[in-house]
Amino acid sequence: MLHVIKNLSLFLIVPFILFGQVDYNTEIQPIFNNNCGNCHLGNSSGGLNLSNYENAMAGGNSGAVIEPGDHANSYLWQRVDDGSMPPGNNPDLSAEQINLIAQWIDEGALETPASNDVVITFQVDMTYQDVSELGVHIAGSFQGWNPSTSECVLLGDNIYATTFTLTPGESHDYKFINGMKLADIELNRKTLAHMAVHDSDGFAQLVKSLG
Repeated sequence: MLHVIKNLSLFLIVPFILFGQVDYNTEIQPIFNNNCGNCHLGNSSGGLNLSNYENAMAGGNSGAVIEPGDHANSYLWQRVDDGSMPPGNNPDLSAEQINLIAQWIDEGALETPASNDVVITFQVDMTYQDVSELGVHIAGSFQGWNPSTSECVLLGDNIYATTFTLTPGESHDYKFINGMKLADIELNRKTLAHMAVHDSDGFAQLVKSLG
């Protein structure tokens, strides 16, 4: 589950894009195809063949090279991260490619993502607000900009929250509302809005500051 946390008094329209799990066939296999062909596609150096998912998961002569859920202890990731793979004068993988492999492994090293939908919880800290008797609501492009249908629940310590199931790849705007109508927006130009999207392990996937 993802969490969108806002700690603010200034209610702005905030854009965000959801990203789903890594797809092996469209995102990981192309990395292997474009960078590992000399040793691990037509050939199987060290017994490791990276021509498809089954072969990659089978590992090489020394055993598995991918530990699902643990990129740091996955031999394949270690080799691409330290630059020893691809070897010789072949260009190293980019940081983006290395991070993508790590993300794929940490998500379970699946061939097909387990689910395309993302459950995301929006939270807002109302400590510095006088909460309307109508409550705190959220309005966004993912629910028709209708705050009356999406009241936030008080979790404790002045934190209000609500949860939606959304589709990765979509781009949305949203804002919290102190009240029930779009006109009920608190304006305070001196406050700073901070949004962070975290995965279930607390890893920050997106951080956005708003002035």
